[in-house]
Amino acid sequence: MHDGAAGRSRLTVRFGLPAASTVPGPAALELGDTGASSSTSGHVGRQQDPGPAQAPAKAEAKAKAKAKAKAKAAAGPMVPDTPLEMARKVLKLVMNQTTQAREFALTLKNMKFSNELSAQLLQCAAETEGIFQDLQRLVMLKINVADEYMPMLERVEAAKQSYEDKGAAAKSLIAGLSKKSKRKAAEMEAAKAEAAKTEEASK
Repeated sequence: MHDGAAGRSRLTVRFGLPAASTVPGPAALELGDTGASSSTSGHVGRQQDPGPAQAPAKAEAKAKAKAKAKAKAAAGPMVPDTPLEMARKVLKLVMNQTTQAREFALTLKNMKFSNELSAQLLQCAAETEGIFQDLQRLVMLKINVADEYMPMLERVEAAKQSYEDKGAAAKSLIAGLSKKSKRKAAEMEAAKAEAAKTEEASK
């Protein structure tokens, strides 16, 4: 077992997470507003002043490019996430899937012909909740070895594949229900308005 670059690479691919995070670097200090740099910047700015003959778009593009370069330099280097850091990110993904599955299941529970899908979603939620608890134990122990997380990844991946179709079907049904409810509410309002007009005309 190891926790080197190869292990992190496997975790990155299987978790579907970015391989690195940006950490603050010393460049922000180098780009600070010191007296010398301000003076130099002002001098250069005066020399390169495009004047009224230049298009404003060119100056704006130049300013944006300069700001982008400054922000990139100040952000610092990209540092690879450790297996433990990646596992913490996966915990959030698993928790989100669990929450979404449970919410979909409760929404569909009383919908016609949706009882079976609702039950399947609750089963998905129970499965991912178990995965969350097991993964959380490893994170709380601060395990930082990529290979230790690989068996858990198999479970995460299987649960995700099992949920995808069910979650998509639930989302589609709920969206349709929402549209139907809005349409029905609009029809009721129109009927009330028409009834009010009729009553007013009969007076």
